[in-house]
Formats: sequence, structure tokens, C-alpha cells
Amino acid sequence: MSDERLRNIEDKLDRLAEAITRLAVVDERLTNLIEANSRTAERTASNEKKIGELETTAATQALLLSRIEKLLWIGGTGVATALWQVFFGG
Repeated sequence: MSDERLRNIEDKLDRLAEAITRLAVVDERLTNLIEANSRTAERTASNEKKIGELETTAATQALLLSRIEKLLWIGGTGVATALWQVFFGG
């Protein structure tokens, strides 16, 4: 083989080695991105669960507060009526 042909083969091998190195870097980046995406999906699922729990708690508390408010209005009206009867009705 001639020296020029050997240099051409050597150049091609060098370019091939560089391409393989770049592919390894890209593969590593892809692996990292996939792992990060997986962690993000896990955190999202966890947050969705927590949001569901908070929505349930908020609905329960809203119902309880609504009932307490109604009782306070009934009690306040009863007290106001009684005081009116004591001072003005009797």
C-alpha cells in the first residue's frame, strides 16, 4: 500500500473514532435526560396525589365551615330574638 492510501485510511479511522466519541457523549446526555424525565414524572405524580388530598381536605373543611356558619346564624338570631323579647316585648 502506498503512504497516501495509508494516510487516508488513518484519517478515516480518526474521524470514525471522533464520531464514536461524540456518539458516546450524546448517549450519556440522553441517558441523563431520560433519568431526569423519570424523576420529574415521579415528582409530578406525587404532587398530583398531594393536590388530590388537599382538594378533599378543602372540601371537607368548606362543608364544616358552612355548617358552623349556619349554626352561628341560627344561634345569633335566637339570642337577638330573646334579647328583643326581654327588652321590648315583655
